[in-house]
Amino acid sequence: EDGGGGTFESWDGATVTAGKIDEDKKTISISSAGELAWLSNIVGKGNNLSEYSVTLDADIDLGGNEWTPIGKTMTTAFRGSFNGNRHTIFNLKVSVSIDSGNIINTPFHAVGLFGVCSDAYISDLALDNVSITIKNESGYQNSYSSVDGTSIFAGSLCGYGSNVNFDNIYVTNSNVTAYTGSEAASAYAGGICGYVKSSFLFSYCSMVSGSISGTSGSATQNAHAGGIVGCAVGKGTIRQCMNSVNVSGGHSTCAAYTGGIAGKTESDDTELSTIIDCYNTGEITHAGSWLESGGVGGIVGYTSSSILNCYNSGSVIASTNTVGGAVAVGGIAGMGSSATSISNCAVLSAQISGGTSNHIISSVGSKSNNFASKSISGSPTNDANARYSLNE
Repeated sequence: EDGGGGTFESWDGATVTAGKIDEDKKTISISSAGELAWLSNIVGKGNNLSEYSVTLDADIDLGGNEWTPIGKTMTTAFRGSFNGNRHTIFNLKVSVSIDSGNIINTPFHAVGLFGVCSDAYISDLALDNVSITIKNESGYQNSYSSVDGTSIFAGSLCGYGSNVNFDNIYVTNSNVTAYTGSEAASAYAGGICGYVKSSFLFSYCSMVSGSISGTSGSATQNAHAGGIVGCAVGKGTIRQCMNSVNVSGGHSTCAAYTGGIAGKTESDDTELSTIIDCYNTGEITHAGSWLESGGVGGIVGYTSSSILNCYNSGSVIASTNTVGGAVAVGGIAGMGSSATSISNCAVLSAQISGGTSNHIISSVGSKSNNFASKSISGSPTNDANARYSLNE
């Protein structure tokens, strides 16, 4: 039902209508799917809207038609603020398949409602019935890219972000998939965003239903999949976020990082990023073979973060016949930096198993005041401070 202020009609995939611009106030009002498509067009032409505040004034139905992400490259990134005004965008679909025949002309490697965001603030928005798929099987490595080598980035809201703030984003019925072949570079898949760097803030973000998959067959590059973000690099915070969908990751020869909130967080050991007041209920699974390695965690797969006041109730399961690599599985974190700290967290998982090392909390870092249920199967190393029955 229309939230007010516009006509709630399914987009035909072609109509483009100019939004309402107030040059004095530097505001743009969007109240139809055609106007949202217009926004994508003008940003794609280099109008980054850094001085503008965009407001969504109605619910919008994109009709399952192929969507061009808002901000396709670093030079045409969205740099403004976007206030969803507590409205919903329905039936978003982006599907990109890259091969040797089209890689030079592929306009974007970052997919979502937004492709690339930089110095951007996006808030108070719901997405429902989302299909985001990107595959790179081009046979080219670290060249011909609109963002970063032949890496690919997928998220319901945004593919690739730098210095971003995502606040109060609610996603339901979303399926996000990123896959790279044997010669292409890394894959990043996240329920909200595929990859963020520099400073970042995720607050009150929810991935409620659907699935997330980030896998790679590259001989040299990694795969990342997370319920909120695939990979977060730099100093930032993920707070009061939740994931309840199943997250799957894997690799054939290199490393994969899979987690309920983040696949990987990477920061300077002297200035750790923070994951605080978050939880995961989805099942976290990891499949690999041969020389594959990686980390799998109920909250984060690989981390150099402070993790505080979080809980995981999803099973964390690896399935691998690794010969030369290590796969660490943990109820909170899989593997990471020794500077990692984990405190006041709880693990209620049914199962933690399948890695070369399995821990109730984490294989790395300092750990204090962490708790777990007594009934976890898989015989993981008990590094919780105390264990209780579920009733307790």
